[in-house]
Amino acid sequence: MFDHPKLLEVLDDTRFSPEIECYANISQSDLPSGWVIVGDESLLTGGKEIRPENHHVITGLSGLLEVMRVCRTINDHQGEVDVRCGAHVHIDMSGLPDKAVINVLRRYIAYERSIDLVMPPSRRNHHHAQGLIQRLARQNGADYGDGEFKQTTTFLDRINKCKSRSDLSRMFNGDLGCAKFWKVSVNRLNDLGTIEFRQHAGTTDPEKLAHWIVFLAMLRWTTVHFPSTKTPGKSNMDHKARMRKLLKLVMGDWSPETSKFFLERLRFFSRH
Repeated sequence: MFDHPKLLEVLDDTRFSPEIECYANISQSDLPSGWVIVGDESLLTGGKEIRPENHHVITGLSGLLEVMRVCRTINDHQGEVDVRCGAHVHIDMSGLPDKAVINVLRRYIAYERSIDLVMPPSRRNHHHAQGLIQRLARQNGADYGDGEFKQTTTFLDRINKCKSRSDLSRMFNGDLGCAKFWKVSVNRLNDLGTIEFRQHAGTTDPEKLAHWIVFLAMLRWTTVHFPSTKTPGKSNMDHKARMRKLLKLVMGDWSPETSKFFLERLRFFSRH
């Protein structure tokens, strides 16, 4: 798994930092050097956030395997999650042109409703990982599915007007009133240099979290190297088909295990 030469190049080019929200009977000494346990007020008593210290970014296959080892350690200490928990992943954008950063954000939002379909219903508009298109619909007095194509293109048009990281921060803090509690957040873009992907449900499953990190790494890499400013067309609003298209676009044949994992999730959540 995760051994395709091109995927390894992508992982070497991607710096990431996960935040694993969970409940576990675990102490600092149980974790590898460089990882910390912090409290999380969004969880019940005893809830923890386990992450690299100071959001230090890790990279490469070695970093991915380290995350998987931490998950196994949590599970060895009675690790559990509930619907309050999330598995947030910071993806480092430092060193990239502002336009590339904006394009990564655009692509995730353009496919937001499709990515919803590989997530449990609780993470499709979680209060700590809200949907951006849902928010825009509410601002306009519409339902989520009402004029959805218009809502999506309107939001992407707003992003297109941004020319810099600062413009993005102003848009989120101004138009949306908050930069943090969205499926994809620019709250730490100016100080840490990261976009935080907050949508994934809480998990201590090492392979599940690894597949999500691989997906985000490939999303970043393909968007930076093969940018597209085309808004998904109205005729493509079959979200299942669009998720399959996104997996093909992002993953190619570089990580068939990750593509298979998300296709299976697409089928599972389509039935439940």
